[in-house]
Amino acid sequence: MQLKTLLQFSRGYKKQIWDTASVSLGRSVIVDKNVNQAYNELRNILNESNVRKVVRSQQRFESFHDKKKRLRKERDWGVYLAAVKKNVKIALHMKQRTADEKQNYDHL
Repeated sequence: MQLKTLLQFSRGYKKQIWDTASVSLGRSVIVDKNVNQAYNELRNILNESNVRKVVRSQQRFESFHDKKKRLRKERDWGVYLAAVKKNVKIALHMKQRTADEKQNYDHL
């Protein structure tokens, strides 16, 4: 099947790249011999298309205020995690730099 015909089946979720589209159609995956690999591909497709998030949000009614509050918390948590990731990266860089400097001045 050509890429153009595969992309016509899009239902509002992220369009798959050609590599994934060659083995999947929408949210279906062809299972050859390795079931674990097929499961991982399906999980990646579902994560890209946010299917789990949509299903979870449709299980119970969420008022506008609660939804706004939850989205704000998720956004703040993402900002916090990005800051932590940045600080960890800086700390690891400083640790490596210190080790390099110590190695350069060991002979003194």
